Amino acid sequence: MKVLRQSGEVNGREVVIVDTPGWWKFFPAVFTPAALKSEILSALSRCSPSPNVILLAVPLDTAFTEEQRRVTEDNMRLLGKRAWRHVIVLFTNGDVLVRKTIEQHIESEGKPLRWLIEKCEKRYHVLDNKSTDDGQVTALLERMEEMVAGNSCFYLSETNDPQPGREGGDGLAENKDENRVKEITEQLNIEWNRRNWEKYHIFKGDVSMDIRPTCKHPEALKQKTVFSTF
Repeated sequence: MKVLRQSGEVNGREVVIVDTPGWWKFFPAVFTPAALKSEILSALSRCSPSPNVILLAVPLDTAFTEEQRRVTEDNMRLLGKRAWRHVIVLFTNGDVLVRKTIEQHIESEGKPLRWLIEKCEKRYHVLDNKSTDDGQVTALLERMEEMVAGNSCFYLSETNDPQPGREGGDGLAENKDENRVKEITEQLNIEWNRRNWEKYHIFKGDVSMDIRPTCKHPEALKQKTVFSTF
């Protein structure tokens, strides 16, 4: 649960990427531990002087429901209202689209995903994780530059900066939330292990049948933000 910072040159430009820990996509922001929120905020200090772009990673291999829309909105409040002006939705796992366009996918997902796209003023990009084509990275950089050209610098305003220590009223409430998150995480891991055991070991007499599991590990069920500056 740590911030990762990498820098490199893309098309002659120095780019700094700061990858933050992900929040749980299916749990309200109250279940996001204070330590994780602090890590996300600390990522801002690793972009000098401030990030030009906030990439909100949304995987295409899972549905974006109304519940996830609320969770995303709640967690994004950590960065303040102005943050949405600097967000580009980065759709990952683009290979699952096959013959469907991203526009068709957005339309078919319904109101929750359309809300997110409208919130970001229709700024989005698809990344195929299995592709080695550098063109998709170049296209993303161009999209980022277009947004930056029409934007002011991003910063956390005092009025819209819910510091982790100010939420919940006192330390007791924060500890209670963190303990609740640990309990939920443990239950998810138990359920994941149980389902995989059932999927892989279905016995019929003396014959063992192997079936590929469909349940994702809890660590994959997270949504991430990435800060970028150049």
